[in-house]
Amino acid sequence: MRKLSFLILAAAFSAVGAQSKNAGTQNRELLPEEQVQQVLSRLTFGARPGDAEKVRAMGIDQWIEAQLRPETIDDPFGQKVASTYSIYRMPTPDIVRDYNALQQLQQKVARAAGQGAGAGEGPRASLDHAAHARIRDQLVTLGRMVRRIR
Repeated sequence: MRKLSFLILAAAFSAVGAQSKNAGTQNRELLPEEQVQQVLSRLTFGARPGDAEKVRAMGIDQWIEAQLRPETIDDPFGQKVASTYSIYRMPTPDIVRDYNALQQLQQKVARAAGQGAGAGEGPRASLDHAAHARIRDQLVTLGRMVRRIR
């Protein structure tokens, strides 16, 4: 029994000693360059060329603050994409509405093409003139919607 309590006491003292040795290395301050690299590795999906210089120039705290407010970041690539494709300027409910309408039109066209097919004929072979006109009109509408989304 005395040996067991002695072993427990020895293990406790060695654990305390190991913690005090590691405490000095865990609390050490990072060098400025290490701080920049840590910020970029933890707060980005990977540093791009020039990011480290930007963090150094702005300061770490200001750079982090800017990341928390993305609308304030100058992003020429993002602006080019947004100006090229109008969908990036559309409100989300409008995008969902247009997408649903597009899906419905595609289903109507597929049903109309499938209903008019005769046995062994292509889908357009037995469609009457009115059905062709309806499909053409729906495709024109579909094309306008796609152009609007782009």
